[in-house]
Amino acid sequence: GAWPPPADAAWHIALQGDPGGVIPGVSVYEVDLFDVSADQINARRNAGATVICYFSGGTHEDWRSDANQFPADAVGNALGDWPGERWLDISNLDAVGPVMANRIALAADKGCDAVDPDN
Repeated sequence: GAWPPPADAAWHIALQGDPGGVIPGVSVYEVDLFDVSADQINARRNAGATVICYFSGGTHEDWRSDANQFPADAVGNALGDWPGERWLDISNLDAVGPVMANRIALAADKGCDAVDPDN
């Protein structure tokens, strides 16, 4: 279900790379699913924070470890400002759905409290 964060929650958003260590006073972290380890996620959760794991749910990113799981006919036009990123045909659920389900399962395995499927 939906989770409404408290209006006064202090956020730290790092959608790329290593998000660094636990920051005192931060109650919500949003981190890249592929760039953080379960240990990093658990350290934040153990400090009482909520961890949201971001991933692209609408684009193919050629640097991701699961990029080769998308069939060519599900990969579309390039995003002009994002080298290596192309739109996905999200209406092709037979091709895209299993990869996204695996990403959600990875988030659960790593201990994420929630996911943010962007794009």
